[in-house]
Amino acid sequence: MAADKNTVTPENMTCQQFINLESQSWAPVALWVTNQETQFKSGDYVAQQSKVLLRSLRLLSFVEKPEGTLQDYLASKK
Repeated sequence: MAADKNTVTPENMTCQQFINLESQSWAPVALWVTNQETQFKSGDYVAQQSKVLLRSLRLLSFVEKPEGTLQDYLASKK
């Protein structure tokens, strides 16, 4: 079965696609993007912490520029 060419993963997602997600999906995607290079021990479960919420809010502020991408956000953090 061939992969759907319209499938968008968070690493290639535009800000407009992020905004168009159901709001319940924003936090998991923001967590994935902001912790992309973090290696978690014992699986992929991470307890919610205040810094994760803060990162999510910063990401939501950034995506007000719908022509940008989530990769642009990561680049702006460096």
